[in-house]
Amino acid sequence: GDRLIPCTSNKDCIKTVRRKCEQSCQPDPGSCMSYWANTDQYKDNYFTASVFKPSCTNEGKWKAIQCKGGVNGRCFCFDANGKRLFGEAVLHKSNQMTCACSRRKADLLSQGRSYAGLHCDSLGNYEKLQCDSGLCWCAEPKTGKVTAPVVPMKAMIKLPCYELSQTGNQYYRQCDSVEYALSLISETLKRHGVRYPNVGSIVCDGDGAFGAYAVKDGIAHCTSRDGNNISPYASEDSLNFDKLNCNCARDKQRYSYKLNCQTNGNYEYLQSAQSSGYYCVDDDGFAKTEIFDKKVNCSKYY
Repeated sequence: GDRLIPCTSNKDCIKTVRRKCEQSCQPDPGSCMSYWANTDQYKDNYFTASVFKPSCTNEGKWKAIQCKGGVNGRCFCFDANGKRLFGEAVLHKSNQMTCACSRRKADLLSQGRSYAGLHCDSLGNYEKLQCDSGLCWCAEPKTGKVTAPVVPMKAMIKLPCYELSQTGNQYYRQCDSVEYALSLISETLKRHGVRYPNVGSIVCDGDGAFGAYAVKDGIAHCTSRDGNNISPYASEDSLNFDKLNCNCARDKQRYSYKLNCQTNGNYEYLQSAQSSGYYCVDDDGFAKTEIFDKKVNCSKYY
């Protein structure tokens, strides 16, 4: 249907998710509704899904679960502003996803915390055993609701959800044990008057395994979840380390994808469709345009 909402001023758009008036109400650039409004309705097709069309809340925010690629695609966790979070599944195994843990962990970090100890499973849901700030408890996986008394971390093994085979003697895992130690050092230095402590950093996945990349000697190397480098993908551009996701490098390793990667391990936005032309993909490697007979500037497309 017609998506135009007539207006004469921004006040006419206040009650809509399209806040800005330009003859008609327009969504905020970069918002979920802006992305949605700029992708044709027919492209939101369950069976082919040639181009991703996001799912938005009534407030214009991104829903927690976004699925790409139709019946053969994958579903991912996202925050309310469209940033991908830890947690994913192929479509036919995504019915148990809530992404509640990944969203809660992201919220805690966005509030200024240097570390959040929550462990999320591969779907972005809560693992049954949770610890944070020296306390441990049992959680319902889909909602995070506390299902047993909260106890000090040293009494973790007394909880009904504790399993030695799953957790071992230490809650923290190979990567987030380092992340936690660095956060303690940083907080100690701040209490002693160091405003910007430089104690190094480490990138971890939401379950405590190693994250997308690790920085050594000023070079960011894409890494697998066990911490090994994924050669040859690396970047020396320290000003843009925050834009690294290594999604292409990691997907190639896990799924043997044929798409082209940038040298830093992110997806190459312009892909060639064998002999039939070119098309653009997003950060997750899913098409965001139809096929063109010549090269195009992918930054022009949602």
